[in-house]
Amino acid sequence: MDTLSNCQLNAHPQASGFFARVARKFDFRIMLIFPLIFLLGFFNSSELIGQTAVVNPATPFNIDLNNPPSCPQNNLRIIAVDFRDPLTGLPFDPIELDGTPLGTPIDGDIFVTFAVSGQGYNFHVQYDLLINDVSQGQQGLCIVVEDGNGNTINITNGLQIKVADFTWNYGDKVEIKNVYQTWVTGNAKPNDKSCPSSAGNSQCDFQGEGFVVETPIVANFEFETFCDNRNVAFTNLSTGGDPEVVSTYLWDFGDGNTSTQINPTHTYAAAGTYDVTLTSSNSGISDEETFAVTVFDPIALTINSPPAVCLPGTVDLTAAFVTNGSSVGLTYTYWLDDQATQPLNNPDAVVVGGTYYIKGTNPITNCELIKPVVVTITPATAITTQPEGDTYCIDSEAAALTVAGSGTGTITYQWFSNEENSNTGGT
Repeated sequence: MDTLSNCQLNAHPQASGFFARVARKFDFRIMLIFPLIFLLGFFNSSELIGQTAVVNPATPFNIDLNNPPSCPQNNLRIIAVDFRDPLTGLPFDPIELDGTPLGTPIDGDIFVTFAVSGQGYNFHVQYDLLINDVSQGQQGLCIVVEDGNGNTINITNGLQIKVADFTWNYGDKVEIKNVYQTWVTGNAKPNDKSCPSSAGNSQCDFQGEGFVVETPIVANFEFETFCDNRNVAFTNLSTGGDPEVVSTYLWDFGDGNTSTQINPTHTYAAAGTYDVTLTSSNSGISDEETFAVTVFDPIALTINSPPAVCLPGTVDLTAAFVTNGSSVGLTYTYWLDDQATQPLNNPDAVVVGGTYYIKGTNPITNCELIKPVVVTITPATAITTQPEGDTYCIDSEAAALTVAGSGTGTITYQWFSNEENSNTGGT
């Protein structure tokens, strides 16, 4: 359940659009429409009186946010912003909004409330609009209050004025920051419809933190799973409620465990899909949201180095035994570096020894691990005998034969003749 209710000076809820047409992320549209001249009824405290407000767009003044106006006489200013039901003129009933899907557009009206301790009229206000913490740009308004005869009148303390139609996406956060307000001082001139044309440093008010639109409490959250464990980190995105009241939260992780932390991390004992429910409460009103969270076992990547071979032999890194013992269902890619930026060509026929890298990826979770594999390939052994090609007669003196070899490792040799098998050997 959600509604734009009181917008106060402290930060709080999650939002929608405000004082102009704005586009919300995730393709939800938030519209706040300002006609060039917008005649609206207003309320003074609880009494309805027959007067109107003329609301026009205004060009924002250039304000240095690093050195804003001091505004010592801030005796006329907006102190609250409300989102109201257009049928009743009252804040939306949060019970009626219970169960509304997140992002559902809700049409309503924007009202502002004034605090006045002096005489002022023809009110200029400008602000930065943020929706879900994303800036929508700067906007300005000129608000002129008239009596039933069309005469400009002073703004009075507690005055509540409708300033715009508004479509709010359920669960959004709307903020107005860097709010600068100025006005014309003294008794109102009946025919004066002009707001101040420049910024001042005295008859003004500046609120850098601005307002957050108070909405009915809306439970919402997102979560992140991890590749090397069964932890799930939850981020609370709940909005709304009275900003003067601390909201409370209850997490049900779907495995029999609960938490009252704002942003908990929970470790599941086993892989599976769990229905996680967040219940958010404020001022005796609660809302809940449930999402299915799928937890996977950590992936295992086991690398078995292949046996050494001699040239012209090759090594097949794609052979099943190389990754035997790894998690089932992984897909493998082969690389020259441990950052997987340089692919290894022909991993099924490696001809040069060295250290290579195999990356295993779970195609469902996109979790991946990369580990080294050592390939050993030795050069072919070269053997020469001395003497070579000589002819000896039967009964001649015994010939002394020698052998020489080149290569890596230990060379084993065996002598053979045409008439019999080997009769000696050596290394």
